[in-house]
Amino acid sequence: GRRTRYHRDIARYFRGRLDPDGDGQCPGDSQRALSELPYHLTEAEEWDELTAILTNFRFLERKLAEVGVVEGRTPEGLTTRTHTGVYLLQDDFSHALERMPGGGGLP
Repeated sequence: GRRTRYHRDIARYFRGRLDPDGDGQCPGDSQRALSELPYHLTEAEEWDELTAILTNFRFLERKLAEVGVVEGRTPEGLTTRTHTGVYLLQDDFSHALERMPGGGGLP
């Protein structure tokens, strides 16, 4: 339907921003694309593409390193960084498994 096409168009846009050559290297500099591409692929029901991105080591590595980085300071004034991308990836996988036909193998 219209909703699926809307998400497909957004996924296409983010895919182009993240991986313009389509070779899986994901050289794009868009943190938003790293953050939102799995969601829109899921909502677009693009299961093969979603599986490809969620099993792409380069994508996973970049999302973990670049998305959800929280900076803070210790009482001594040192900069700290907390990487929360692993939780965002967990959300990506959970959302995908909930939406996949057959529950993605979940009981």
